[in-house]
Amino acid sequence: MPAEQVAGFANPLVLPERVVKHLLARLLGEPFVPNDWGGEHDDLYTTRVTLNDRPTPTSFLLKGAGLKGMLTPSRLGKNGDQLTRMLRQPADLFVVQHVGPVSPAVRQQLQDAVVARRTHGHTAAVGSVWDGVDTARLFVAHGYLEPHTGNLRPGFLKD
Repeated sequence: MPAEQVAGFANPLVLPERVVKHLLARLLGEPFVPNDWGGEHDDLYTTRVTLNDRPTPTSFLLKGAGLKGMLTPSRLGKNGDQLTRMLRQPADLFVVQHVGPVSPAVRQQLQDAVVARRTHGHTAAVGSVWDGVDTARLFVAHGYLEPHTGNLRPGFLKD
């Protein structure tokens, strides 16, 4: 689905982080969804992602509707160190997701961290940043959201 078709309801996309996490887990077939806590390294870790036809351990840093406005480095955890903590995970793909806009500084910080990881021998490391439009496109494509309103379709969350 083109970005223009979801942009009207997806900037910001009005979904709490908990819902984003559960939808991603469902999409990936990840049965374990951890509870949030302040010292976590990431919001969701999975080995169920396939990238370039190979299983790819993946770490997700998620920011839902509770975080209003643009995602900036200072808003990545209480001490602004959530991205650093995420990059310590045994993953090859690192995803930063926010339901609203993401600043170029966050994108650059992720890129720099991935490059640093590669120079330390983790040559498969890659990063990806998803804003509200990207998140909406993914969830609409998989039938989790109504394509014209962005409303969650009934029955996709158990709690």
